[in-house]
Amino acid sequence: MNKSRLPRLAAIGSLAIAVFTVTATAQDSSPQYTLKRSPAPGSLIQRLGATSPDLPLNRRYAELAEGEKAIVRGWYEPLKPGDEPPYPERGLRPVVEAMMKFQGRLGYEGELYLDATVDADGRVSTVKVLRSPDPEMSRLAATVLVDTPFKPALCAGQPCRMDFPMRQVLKRGP
Repeated sequence: MNKSRLPRLAAIGSLAIAVFTVTATAQDSSPQYTLKRSPAPGSLIQRLGATSPDLPLNRRYAELAEGEKAIVRGWYEPLKPGDEPPYPERGLRPVVEAMMKFQGRLGYEGELYLDATVDADGRVSTVKVLRSPDPEMSRLAATVLVDTPFKPALCAGQPCRMDFPMRQVLKRGP
């Protein structure tokens, strides 16, 4: 392999890790999931849209393996046994797809960090923008979260109010 291509390949590898995912790849022993963008007009090529090395985006919280649930629980202050964090009812895929759609249309790049407060009934009551590449992207992303039904958090076995952190790195496709 040409040594001049190594830095470029490393950068491409870093890009794939930084984004989110839904089709399993067989190259790595640990599961990895990807989400493809729709082909551009006149093309049949589906570009990588998002990659998640840890979580399947198309699964509900109840469908996650115990190790995957541990990853989600790790996003929070230590939860007591039996407590569960809130999670999108239909999994992360619809949320990430909506974010990709807006990002693709608007072309924003950068870190998008949001905290959605999920009430005991599974509805998002507020969204706090912690970091965003643009106010318009913040508004659209907050709308996506407010419109997303959630499995409410469980505290001592009872539905309760808790924040859901949404972290995404937005990048334009090649």
